Amino acid sequence: MDQDQLNPYVAYEGYVVRVPHNPLTTVSPRLQRSYMKPSEIQFALNLEALSVPQCRRIVEALIHDSHTLKDLSKLCKLTPASIDKHLEILIEAGLVKVRSTGGIKRAHLQTSKFKPTLDWFLQLSN
Repeated sequence: MDQDQLNPYVAYEGYVVRVPHNPLTTVSPRLQRSYMKPSEIQFALNLEALSVPQCRRIVEALIHDSHTLKDLSKLCKLTPASIDKHLEILIEAGLVKVRSTGGIKRAHLQTSKFKPTLDWFLQLSN
């Protein structure tokens, strides 16, 4: 697999553009052809990932601690296949990282990726 297939974004005149032909992406076609700044893309990815109830369950389970994929399956009441599918959405958005230690995969929440989106929502309350 070449690098363009792994990275669905390319730089174009100061913006980052999502490459629409990447089969690994889950972002809606509406966003795939948009010219957006990196911060705008992160914001859109956050909203899109969190629009899926299963992804929100996973995020809620990871708020206080990382968990193995097996534990996530039990905590979220989702099948292992569903955990894999929805973790992929969260990983693509940069909201979760999965690390393997001794053959056991653990999911970790990347809280810094939520900050711009949270700040935007907090502005609405002022």
